[in-house]
Amino acid sequence: MGIQQLTLFSKLKSIDIFAMINIALFFLMTFFVYLDRFIEYRGAANLHEFYIYAMVIMFIISWCWWYFRRFTAPAFLLVMIQTAILLHFAGAFIPIDGGRLYDAVIFGIGFDKYVHFINSFIVATTFNEIFHAMNVQIPVFRNIVIVIMTLGIGAFVEVLEYMVMITIPDTGVGDYHNNMRDLIANMMGSTVFLLFMQTKFYQTNRHSGKNYKLL
Repeated sequence: MGIQQLTLFSKLKSIDIFAMINIALFFLMTFFVYLDRFIEYRGAANLHEFYIYAMVIMFIISWCWWYFRRFTAPAFLLVMIQTAILLHFAGAFIPIDGGRLYDAVIFGIGFDKYVHFINSFIVATTFNEIFHAMNVQIPVFRNIVIVIMTLGIGAFVEVLEYMVMITIPDTGVGDYHNNMRDLIANMMGSTVFLLFMQTKFYQTNRHSGKNYKLL
């Protein structure tokens, strides 16, 4: 029995551990934080909406886990993605000056813009690693494609935020100008990643021998 258990754990990949941690985190946040907030804003009579949202998110997480576990995910990438997730939770739930950390302004820039910048850098990094893992060949404008895909993810998030805003009042999502500033932060973060790819440090430590061009 002990040998069988050891064999089972030895077959676990880093992405399996990553997925299980975040599924557990999702369940904890769903039932200890989001459920009460949903009932407060939408009422217990609309709980079916909450469970539909939760099931859709769980399906997406599970599908991503199933699909991407065929690849070997570098540990640094999983750490970066986990950092993005924790930054979101920190911004939403750490109280500061009577509000949320997301509402804080640091050096004249809202904390949420820093999160968008960092997250878009991480998303661009993830796309670059996926391109290598799947041997995606893009003869020209490869890096521009990475930026556009990153902006696409950011735009999709803004659409989700809009859906939340029209469903649940007082969510603190922000207005049109806030959405545009979010997208600008996303563009800056993904562009900085392209510049980081040109450094000797990156080209020496990731995909050695690969000649990264700016475009």
